[in-house]
Amino acid sequence: MSNFVYPNPTNGIVTIAEFSSPKQSIIIRVLDFSGKELYLENIGNITGTFSKQLDLSNFSQGTYLLELIHNGQREVKKLVIQK
Repeated sequence: MSNFVYPNPTNGIVTIAEFSSPKQSIIIRVLDFSGKELYLENIGNITGTFSKQLDLSNFSQGTYLLELIHNGQREVKKLVIQK
């Protein structure tokens, strides 16, 4: 499994691309640095290539945590919104 988040920094529109061969569920979360959940989406079961565009343009400028949870594995990336 590998994933890409682009563009980063972003103006608020960000794409998540996920590449995996086994069937897996994906949960996408965006949190602020205090740990407050600002966005949550459960994608369900996918196989192969998955791409999702998030519109975070209503978020304030700053740095956020993008959390991807797939089959119990958690991956966190910093996401910077610049306006």
